Amino acid sequence: MTTTLAPPVGFRPRPQVCRACGTVHDPAPVAVCEQCLGPLDPVLDPGRALPTRDVIAARPRSLWRYREWLPFDGEPTLSLDTGCTPLVAAPRLAARLGVARAWLKNDAVSHPSLSFKDRVVATAINAAAAFGLDTIGCASTGNLANAVAAQAARAGLKAWIFIPEDLEPAKVVGTAVYGPRLVRVRGHYDDVNRLCAQVADEFGWGIVNVNLRGYYGEGSKTMAFEIAEQLGWRLPTAIIAPMAGGSLVTKLSKGFREFTAAGLVAGTTPRLFGAQAAGCAPIVRLVRENADAVEPVVPHTIARSIAIGNPADGLFAKRAIVESGGWAAAVPDPEIVVGIRLLAEETGVFTETAGGVTVAAALALAQEGRFRPDDEVVLCITGNGLKTIDAVSEIPVGCGLGSSAAAIVAGALLADAALGLDLSRARIVEIASEIEGHPDNVAAAVYGGAVLSLRTPAGLRTAALAVAPELVFLLAVPPFPSDTRAARAALPKSLPHADAVVAASRAAALVQGLATGDADLLGAGLDDVLHVPYRRARIPGYDAVVAAARAAGAYGATLSGAGSAILAIAQSAQADAVGAAVIAAWRGAGVEAELVRCDRPARGAHTMKEEGPMSVTLQLPTVLAKLADGRRTLEARGATLGDVVADVAARFPGLAPRLRDDAGKPYPFVTFYVNDDDARLQGGFAASVRDGDEIIVVPAIAGG
Repeated sequence: MTTTLAPPVGFRPRPQVCRACGTVHDPAPVAVCEQCLGPLDPVLDPGRALPTRDVIAARPRSLWRYREWLPFDGEPTLSLDTGCTPLVAAPRLAARLGVARAWLKNDAVSHPSLSFKDRVVATAINAAAAFGLDTIGCASTGNLANAVAAQAARAGLKAWIFIPEDLEPAKVVGTAVYGPRLVRVRGHYDDVNRLCAQVADEFGWGIVNVNLRGYYGEGSKTMAFEIAEQLGWRLPTAIIAPMAGGSLVTKLSKGFREFTAAGLVAGTTPRLFGAQAAGCAPIVRLVRENADAVEPVVPHTIARSIAIGNPADGLFAKRAIVESGGWAAAVPDPEIVVGIRLLAEETGVFTETAGGVTVAAALALAQEGRFRPDDEVVLCITGNGLKTIDAVSEIPVGCGLGSSAAAIVAGALLADAALGLDLSRARIVEIASEIEGHPDNVAAAVYGGAVLSLRTPAGLRTAALAVAPELVFLLAVPPFPSDTRAARAALPKSLPHADAVVAASRAAALVQGLATGDADLLGAGLDDVLHVPYRRARIPGYDAVVAAARAAGAYGATLSGAGSAILAIAQSAQADAVGAAVIAAWRGAGVEAELVRCDRPARGAHTMKEEGPMSVTLQLPTVLAKLADGRRTLEARGATLGDVVADVAARFPGLAPRLRDDAGKPYPFVTFYVNDDDARLQGGFAASVRDGDEIIVVPAIAGG
């Protein structure tokens, strides 16, 4: 269990009400209704005094200038400087959309972690403090991880951050730099989210988007408040926002309605338009098909920050969009990249992939005729492009050119600059190397040029290598990546002593050959006996390309990193011929490769079905254990999940209506997992179970 701290004097979270059954709950770090498991929303005091426009305008520039609409009584003590990001005019984008005006609500420059998640964490962390919690955490696709880690660090709270294992390196660095407990979880976001729901239930930590979710979500309303104020206390006619869990569009709608009710703005609530990547678009499907239930999907998109396949607020988001007269669009990954570049080139705003989704969806919606010529449209840009540089990087990914290291280093440098950490280059190499697993490409990305990096008893040391000015580096990059893990697995665990000696001597020859331009030394140094013999068969055409390079005058050629790119070194006079020869050799192998020429050192910076009833365990959250005589773990039997639920329901009648509805379908506010896999993806109650399986029941409102 977590320890508790003394809460701030005079600062109290508001009570919460169930969105489904209307039951009112006293303030607590709980986000599900004990009566029906529905989601809880904070209740504001209807008799509170509300400020005028002038009073709000005279307050400090942060989201707390709207504190009467935030879920607390009294004065907050933490994260007092978050909010009030720019509203940027975008006339060229307006012309493309065919509307009167377009604006960008630019949370790409939000303080302190460069995304709109700073807003929701600002409210959640104050709730955690008010409840006396000393540990907060989150399930995150990146931006929330950054925001929780940063704000916990300056508040002196412990932080546990849970992320998918394949998260963008820059976001990993932008979290790790604050010193939280960072846990990579095998699987996608919904696996991470389910784990966090269990963690919050088990340890009582303040998981901001789980048991603090009611207070957390209210922070998103401040984006609507700021838009209204920045437009001169009026409302736009349309809003486009990216959707992950779906909360943002619901809170934008709520925020505009609250300001209208307070008499601060006049007009109609803007039409809401939701944007998702085609590789993860469950809410768009709800809107476009007028569906009445979320169908979970397994995300497959570069837009990881909004890749939530089981959106907690999906139905609520659909309702808000449809009731506003809006619509939704899903866009493929290539269009996301185009959207990122277009926004940067025409507005000067560099956004991450979620922003690219928003821009691309806006263009798609315009083509569908969803906008009017007199519309005033606001696009919500929710994160900074420096967090996902791999999406637009010119460096081919997975080709042995150090793309992952470059992204990690970029993230570390971003955190250093944005937070004023004043990290030395050596320290950045150390941090990035811990994440990458080795310093090789990291050191080159930081320092530039040719470098030697190794670990010594005194620590990690990096030194620049001299390169003769007449040398040209030529990289022939095929359009297929190499699996780095498989390439590493191909290497032997040990080498004969003689081979090790040869490898060491050739490494020395390469260093000296680079410095002097000596042909024999470079030829020997590029004859890699440590890696190439075990990896060459993985690169079709390798031998032909290397032979062509040498025949055209190169000193030698070898794999670049784990491949698939091949590096050749030549004198400048032979460089053109060598380049043409390697491309021709690739083409002869049926591969259209790209040639990259470097004339000078670069600057740095799994289901089985069995017959008969099976014995399984059913794990319940605390809120449901109360209906099972306080037992968190139940033994049950059945051949399918539905059989297991029926067995449990027969023994615990009070629990039955919270596991299945009157029609015998899964209760809408819980999610079942069979051995960590979402049962909805295995046929729901028809999912087969086996002896020893573990079934986990999780409230369905967590996350996002």
